[in-house]
Amino acid sequence: MKVSTMEKKTFLIFANHPDRFEKPIKEITEKLTSLGYSLVKENAELVIVFGGDGSLLRAARELNFEGNFLLINSGHLGYYSDYSLNEYQDFLKDVETNTMEVERTSMYTIKINNKIINFINDVVIQTTRSIELNIEINHQPFTEVRSSGIVISTSLGSTGFSLSLDSPVMTNNLSCYQYAMIAPVYNRLFPNPINKALISQRDTLQVKIKRGDYTICVDGMIYDHKLSPNYYQIQFDKMRTFKLAHFRKIRQFDRIRKSIQVK
Repeated sequence: MKVSTMEKKTFLIFANHPDRFEKPIKEITEKLTSLGYSLVKENAELVIVFGGDGSLLRAARELNFEGNFLLINSGHLGYYSDYSLNEYQDFLKDVETNTMEVERTSMYTIKINNKIINFINDVVIQTTRSIELNIEINHQPFTEVRSSGIVISTSLGSTGFSLSLDSPVMTNNLSCYQYAMIAPVYNRLFPNPINKALISQRDTLQVKIKRGDYTICVDGMIYDHKLSPNYYQIQFDKMRTFKLAHFRKIRQFDRIRKSIQVK
């Protein structure tokens, strides 16, 4: 983590249902204003999100991933959060006494309908039946699979859908991403598919869908792919990072353990 000097000291609050969080929003706004922060509508240094992990993903996309994001979790898992809604008063104390630290995490891109889309969590290509996929790495054949879909996840997304597919949890200091097949088929046509793999950020992943209808979801948002040629390339975005703000020190492994409810 790196210490941020926060020269501008601006903030905004993102909540899908602000009336549900009226009291904490009011107290946080008053506290930050008293500390010299200015409330703005865009281009904020600090973005405080009320909701769950999905709310954070929506906020990040709507704000073009600009700012340092802090989630106050009122959802189920809260993998990205340091504070639950019941702990927001702890944030009021921490923001007054502690320096903000910024955790930078990797971003990736996928091209859909000739448009480059950034993502920080995962890409899910899925069908209710089965589809045939050709997987390439650096445009070289890697494996052929018939399955109900594929999940491509970042380190942040490794505690989500991919974890349910028995994929490993990855910490943010690992320079890699991964894919995992959903319900792969084993038969004489596909006797030994490579259903999971960790991929270095230096390498690109290509997914070609040979046949079958499917949906494609990027960070929880479904995209119309009718103009796409059923060929998708995923790669590390060298130019951008997603930033999480921290005012208390919580080890990443503790956050992971909390999010998947291991006691």
